[in-house]
Amino acid sequence: MNSSDGKRRCRGCGHSKIEECEKFRILARVSSDCRSLNTRGCLFWCPKCGLVQKILTQSLKEELGEIYQSYETYQHNIEPMVFS
Repeated sequence: MNSSDGKRRCRGCGHSKIEECEKFRILARVSSDCRSLNTRGCLFWCPKCGLVQKILTQSLKEELGEIYQSYETYQHNIEPMVFS
């Protein structure tokens, strides 16, 4: 949730000073159907309640739309084994 003054607020408790987990931006990302994502994400946490969250921006909405538009469910509801 964002406040009207442009500051980011916690989606859980409304605290006005959530902080970005800056190292998250450098991590490789995959979707839940095990496809690589080309974009880097932003992740935030609230120092008051500890909630880890994403800020729902227009770019995040577009990214989620692209992911789920081509989402592939697992055959027979069996998730693939993934090794890294």
